[in-house]
Amino acid sequence: MDMSSPSSNSFSCKKLSITFSQRFRSALIWISFASLFEFSCAKLPSKEHQDSRVFEAWDVINQPSRFGRQFETRYENLPKSGMLGTIPWSDYYWPTQRAGIAYRWQLPGSPPFGYSLYSRQNISSMSSEQLAQLSPAEKLDIFMGRFDYPTVSSERKRTYPGAAAWEGLCHGWAPAALEFVEPHAVTVEGSGDVRIPFGSSDVKAILTWYMATRSTSIAVGLGGRCNFSGSLGMNTSACRDANAGAFHIVLSNMLGRAKEGFIIDVARAAEIWNQPVYGFRSRELSRQGASPGAAPGTRQEIIVESEVYYTVEVEPQWNALGQRLERPAVNSIVYRYRLELDAQGQIRGGEWLQESRPDFLWLQQHNGFSDEANAKAIEKIFRASTL
Repeated sequence: MDMSSPSSNSFSCKKLSITFSQRFRSALIWISFASLFEFSCAKLPSKEHQDSRVFEAWDVINQPSRFGRQFETRYENLPKSGMLGTIPWSDYYWPTQRAGIAYRWQLPGSPPFGYSLYSRQNISSMSSEQLAQLSPAEKLDIFMGRFDYPTVSSERKRTYPGAAAWEGLCHGWAPAALEFVEPHAVTVEGSGDVRIPFGSSDVKAILTWYMATRSTSIAVGLGGRCNFSGSLGMNTSACRDANAGAFHIVLSNMLGRAKEGFIIDVARAAEIWNQPVYGFRSRELSRQGASPGAAPGTRQEIIVESEVYYTVEVEPQWNALGQRLERPAVNSIVYRYRLELDAQGQIRGGEWLQESRPDFLWLQQHNGFSDEANAKAIEKIFRASTL
């Protein structure tokens, strides 16, 4: 992957505005982070903030240890670049206003809501081409022999036509793209000997839906969230977002040392944006002694510029995109910040030097598919698509 591509912002979807039914079951998960999911994909309610912080050391919601890793914190020992061996796959964000994964994406003229569902007898007489045009949710239900269509029904209850255009399932797509290899188009035999064609995006859709709504995975992360639009309030403590020092530690350790990806909310505003990160490159701009307002114990400050590479969404595709991704499927953004080092050269804090910065960082730790019938069905379809 060419890491010299210019940085810019691009369209992305955010988290869906529903509450996760899953309960986070780890001490690593902190209440402030879990509450982000309660407003997933919707604009967050604004509230008053007062900024009483003077120093730039990270606070309790910015501890790098919240990622559950033993991170190297000594600046000189940290790599200046890193890249995953596999770029997270790009796919559609399954908009809420288009019925999520119940959208018949190969029939764009078809109404997203309220279309008639086919009986078992109807399905048995349909051609492969006709079956291919059904929605991912329909295909999953037909594969399971569920002609009461529980997945379609669930999606119709969850979604609504009046949703904002950007609302969707990015909180499922981002971890799914990091966790699972890219599925290919496949035809699988479901209940009643029905052979069901799944496009690559059909399989991606059900993986996305599973990670967003059904997965028993544990989410961990750090950072706050900024609820302000525009410049007003951008310098309050809530809008300092993920501490710059903690961000650099996670970035360099996860991508540079462990070769693991994670997810960032790239937008510093009320809307939540989620992108799977797959690479970075940092360069040191300058060094100086501790300045007024630095974290306690700071002996040296280093100004760093890091370009972060991430995957973005595209329209659904029948065939897999593969690893030769280029814009608009991938993008990058440059962050500039100051690191604060103690006498031992360990990063103790940091400060952002620009308004553009990530709100928070997170990672969904997949624990395998659950024993639910739809989870096992999704696993079978996914395994078949990777043979």
